[in-house]
Amino acid sequence: MDKAEFTRIKQQAEKFTHSSFFYAEFEELNDCALIADNDELILVQGENHENRSQQYLWAADSVDMLIPALAEEGPYLLTFVPRAWVSTLNAAGLKVRSIWHDYFRPNLDDIEEHPNIAFDFLSADETDAASEITLECRRQSRGFTGQTPDWLRQWLTNNDAVTHPAILTYRLPDGELAGILCTGLYGQDQKNGPIIWIREVAVRPAHQGKGIGRHLLTQALQYGKHHGARKAFLAVDEENTSAIHLYESMGFVASEEEGEINMVKAAI
Repeated sequence: MDKAEFTRIKQQAEKFTHSSFFYAEFEELNDCALIADNDELILVQGENHENRSQQYLWAADSVDMLIPALAEEGPYLLTFVPRAWVSTLNAAGLKVRSIWHDYFRPNLDDIEEHPNIAFDFLSADETDAASEITLECRRQSRGFTGQTPDWLRQWLTNNDAVTHPAILTYRLPDGELAGILCTGLYGQDQKNGPIIWIREVAVRPAHQGKGIGRHLLTQALQYGKHHGARKAFLAVDEENTSAIHLYESMGFVASEEEGEINMVKAAI
């Protein structure tokens, strides 16, 4: 499947009541294959290079149309599952992997902006070390899988999702990387934009609990304000209570919208 075909399918998906195509981008999946394209179901399968697993993109009015088209054996990922479908998909062998809830900081008015502020950025030759930090944090919270060096390089150099993409860092006195934060701006054309997106935060486990995450978040908010952001956004799994406590203490407020439910089917 090429990008033009993917775009056509994504537009077709808009006619269905439920769909995971809304935020989907062609670049997210490798080797996309069209499994179903009819009045009852659209189903695309490909390899999600971020999660390193097979993933389905789907659009349907009924879960009964979706289940028979899914592979009997995993592993694979199913995203943006309606809450009303969870029990039925559980019965079909899928389990909830994460429930990502959106949090917004409604403004950056209290964020200090210094004209000569120096941000500590990750350099292109440090992506291997940064990836190691994220992988050390893997499974510390539900749904957090870490990132590959290639994903981090793509964030910095080939990123259509945001403007001013950056990876901010926290370094120990000896220069060792102890934490990273991937960020960038989006929504420049929105009424309340631009928005600074906190895409990924990871602190090496040996250095957690020392205020490094708070330092990185503060730096990201300053970075966003420096580039004209008016508010901030991040997503966190509903069970990651320690992170939620930190975010709320820094002015983030949970959205009233339903969280993004992702489910997986494990390998037999």
